[in-house]
Amino acid sequence: MRFHGVCLGPATGHYEAGMHAIKKRFVSCVEHACNVLEQEPGRLLFTASLEGNTGNLIREIHASGPLEGAYEPTLAFEEAEAAKPRRPEFLRWAEAAARNLRWIHEGRDMTLAQAAIKFGLAEETVAGVLPNIRTEAQLQEFAEAPDKADFTQQHLAAIAEQFRRAFDAPKG
Repeated sequence: MRFHGVCLGPATGHYEAGMHAIKKRFVSCVEHACNVLEQEPGRLLFTASLEGNTGNLIREIHASGPLEGAYEPTLAFEEAEAAKPRRPEFLRWAEAAARNLRWIHEGRDMTLAQAAIKFGLAEETVAGVLPNIRTEAQLQEFAEAPDKADFTQQHLAAIAEQFRRAFDAPKG
């Protein structure tokens, strides 16, 4: 049996293209960006994926750096591999939001980067996450994430509530 999937970009139409691929083309897997800070349209695609028996691969799990725990704002503008650098106002907001999310990893024997990966893996339709790995230390850290304690439904509900409130972070 052969499988096929699509990779959705961040451009306009991301949601519509994903829904079409799941509902009309019956793809096996959809790759798209989704993370603790940027949950839409990922959450909507997850629901459709569940109905369509479609898997998801998640990229941008660390929101281009702020969810790595050792984020350096200058890297977001200097990385050659980045197709399109993030807007400075997003990065300022994301940094503040990440500070307000410390509770998801502190006292839980995991780093913020590992907690971000665990969040992505908490969705039942997610087959895997695709973090950007720049160092051997990150490879080791990120590879250990699946072995860390899962989030409870209470944790996920609290994250959803913080997402609804934009993590109480001032917009860029």
